[in-house]
Amino acid sequence: MPEILKSDISILLKIKKQQYRNQLPPLALLVLAFLISFFFSAYNLRYLSWGLSLIAFVWYLYVGFCHRYKEKIPAPEEGALLSPLTGKVRSLKRSSDIYQLRISKSFLDSVEIRCPHTSAEWDKDALRVVFRDAPLVFRFETEHLVKFAETEMQPGNIIGMIVGSAVCSLNLQQNLMTALKPGDICEGGFTPILD
Repeated sequence: MPEILKSDISILLKIKKQQYRNQLPPLALLVLAFLISFFFSAYNLRYLSWGLSLIAFVWYLYVGFCHRYKEKIPAPEEGALLSPLTGKVRSLKRSSDIYQLRISKSFLDSVEIRCPHTSAEWDKDALRVVFRDAPLVFRFETEHLVKFAETEMQPGNIIGMIVGSAVCSLNLQQNLMTALKPGDICEGGFTPILD
């Protein structure tokens, strides 16, 4: 039976708390819709109330889908450079002797960022890694990046989260070519980029 890596419960609670905070505005809109139908029933505003209720319901569900996470993942391979997030390889472009790997995350993909390597460390909104003596940088293109600085940098651990869609890019030298190709699915903290 394969080994399983369980996520830290305190980190999962932080993700849930963020979800609940983000679901407060749609709940407030639902309350407003109820108040409109209750206090202004004589003015025939029920269609406005129904419309606001539907918007609030869809918004609430959307926020819930954006905060999905995995409690357990298969234990990552030791020594490999892993994908930090779950998504699809969008492109692998070559420019002289450098390849740029881009992984896109949709809002339906799990929210967590997982540690890609034991040498990983945060540098502003990027992850720096040293793999086979080569310095590599994971850059995240998103407005909704949250870092968990207190988490131990061990491969597969949750070290941050991205709510909604995002793109992660990594520049690779030719001697560190990846086996991934456009269209491949990456699982955060499990799929090796390089091994």
